[in-house]
Amino acid sequence: MTENPVYGWKASLIVFGGFGLLLQIETRFLIPFLNRKTGREPIIFWLLLVGWERFLKD
Repeated sequence: MTENPVYGWKASLIVFGGFGLLLQIETRFLIPFLNRKTGREPIIFWLLLVGWERFLKD
């Protein structure tokens, strides 16, 4: 069994703050932009972008 790495508060702030900022940018700008350009439902872009972000974390 492998152990999870232990992050300090600075590393945690960088990792979680960075992905929190990315999620904010996606929510505020990217999802509405894609919705306007394609006319698709926003939930489709939520699922695609959150899946992409989850892929980036691993």
